[in-house]
Amino acid sequence: MNAYEVLDYLINLSEIKTEQTVDTIKAGDGNRQVKKAAVCFIATPEVIKAAHEWGADLLITHE
Repeated sequence: MNAYEVLDYLINLSEIKTEQTVDTIKAGDGNRQVKKAAVCFIATPEVIKAAHEWGADLLITHE
């Protein structure tokens, strides 16, 4: 599954339509395969670094 597919899957879990959300891929290649994802509330530089060091292919943030 790539990052675009993960995004579509998560959006489809809710009743919100794609055009009603600001949820997008902010950086990187959306076609990249996701094998490991990290989740956070705010993507601070420290969180981004930790996700990278952990080996996350995707960082999902709620901000």
